Amino acid sequence: MPTSFRNRLIIAFLLILTLMQLTTALFVLSATQRDFRQQQTQNLNIGSNIFVEMLSNRSDQLNQSLSLLSADFGFKRAVATGEQDTISSVLANHGRRINADAAILLSPKGQLLSSSLQGLTAANIDELFALTKNRSTTFEVFNYDHSSYQFVLQPVKAPTLIAWVGMGFTMDKNVANQAKTITGIDISFINQSAGRIEIVSTLAQAQQQDVLARINLLAKTVDKVSDDIPSDYLSTTIALDKNSGHQWAVLHQSNVKWQQNYDALRNNMLIIFAITCFLAFMVAAWFSGGLTKPIYALVNFASKVGQGENPPPIKGAPAELQVLANTLSIMRENIESRENDLVYQSQHDNLTGLYNRLAAKQQLSMLLSKMHGSLVMIDIKNFRHLNNIIGFANADDLLVLFASRLESLSPTAQLISRLDGDSFLLLFQPSIPLEKLDNYLRQLTHPFSIQGSKISVNVRVGIVDLSSDYDCNDIDTLIRHAEIALNQARVESLGIATYQQGEDERYLRELMIIRDLPIALTQGQLHLVFQPKVNIQTNHCHGAETLIRWQHPELGFIPPDEFIRLAENSGNISMISDWVLNTTIKQLA
Repeated sequence: MPTSFRNRLIIAFLLILTLMQLTTALFVLSATQRDFRQQQTQNLNIGSNIFVEMLSNRSDQLNQSLSLLSADFGFKRAVATGEQDTISSVLANHGRRINADAAILLSPKGQLLSSSLQGLTAANIDELFALTKNRSTTFEVFNYDHSSYQFVLQPVKAPTLIAWVGMGFTMDKNVANQAKTITGIDISFINQSAGRIEIVSTLAQAQQQDVLARINLLAKTVDKVSDDIPSDYLSTTIALDKNSGHQWAVLHQSNVKWQQNYDALRNNMLIIFAITCFLAFMVAAWFSGGLTKPIYALVNFASKVGQGENPPPIKGAPAELQVLANTLSIMRENIESRENDLVYQSQHDNLTGLYNRLAAKQQLSMLLSKMHGSLVMIDIKNFRHLNNIIGFANADDLLVLFASRLESLSPTAQLISRLDGDSFLLLFQPSIPLEKLDNYLRQLTHPFSIQGSKISVNVRVGIVDLSSDYDCNDIDTLIRHAEIALNQARVESLGIATYQQGEDERYLRELMIIRDLPIALTQGQLHLVFQPKVNIQTNHCHGAETLIRWQHPELGFIPPDEFIRLAENSGNISMISDWVLNTTIKQLA
């Protein structure tokens, strides 16, 4: 089909292809960077191994020289006889042969016999002697005057131990340059002791300062690879002195050359993909005229649908877009229908179709902008008992017929709602006189036909005469007053009861009494008094009547006839009876 949206969608895929190419470029650059790091890390590890091997070779050189020296008979004799000049001369000659920077001789107990290092302290001598007890198979590093020495010690025996002889090389710039020549990577020797930091490095001065600025990170990068010691270098740290942890060799692999190559590759790829995107954009722009026109029409159509309008069909649109537009119209109708259903269900009782409590409050707020009329609350007497007799289904049918009759009777109420159960709320404007209300109720209570049977009901009514004393914004108070009046009709077995001013306070008082009665029984607010029974003929007391009294902490003295009546109505009278019996027995015991 020439107007098929599918053909035009292929053009959009061309743009997606360009995005995929850019994504591919990002993956290529990321993989290149990852491979470089692996290669650089591998080179750094190889260089580290070569550096350690170089130090081991230097250690072997020291060991070979010391083996010859410790086996020399003349040297042994000089040591045994204490010929200091001979000892110093022999140590100096052997040191020059291998270009050693330090030579020492210690007694078996660690006393200094001879040394080419001037000014050794007792701590230095103890540190050297400690190397004889923890000799490794390779070498040890000795710190002297803020310089690191690669040191080897061997025993001098004749045949028992008569001395320890040692030689060492300084870890200086020459060693660093030699290691860089062999490994191809930069090396820094760092000595941190006595609050002073010394660095010997093949790096430039600026990079050396960068390393010193990050010296606190060295201990964390031992045998690990770091990216920022210094910047633009991959570095790994070797602990030369594993005891004190203040002497390190740091190997640096430069990233500069690779970064330049990476930047050139990235720039070339960006240029290529920029050209590709430009060409793709030009091609898409050529097709955009025919592609966007029907889409804009669909957008306008959808916008009108969203505003609740019913726009005309799109003319000349692709078949797929026309189907989508029709679907949007159907969707709008369905959504509107569901919204209407939801609004209706939220405001109406599911059984009778009358307004529910929430909707009744909203309607009263609007209808009572000018406060006048009568608010009438009706319920069916003994409806729960009737419900048990005729069954729930028949009771529901009775409620539906009852609500229908409320809507058909005259005078017509401005508002009819079902609050809950068998309770209904009506608003008459103007007020309905008692004579008309009696006639209204007689018509309302005519027998109802349920499953071929005639069911008669009686009702109770609570009335609130609306006046300017009420506030249209306080609907809850109006409904509560109607409930108080209805409750008064229930308690006093009246057909109709009208709310009188002050009954609200009495209602709240009664609620407080019912609520606080169980608490009063446990907190000692109630007490007993005994009235004697005396035979006046014999003047003899033959018994006593137990009377109960309640002193409420807020309401004060409450007469027994008041709280006993409320206890009987609320089902709490058994609590009072049990308390009176138990308390009387305890007091008479």
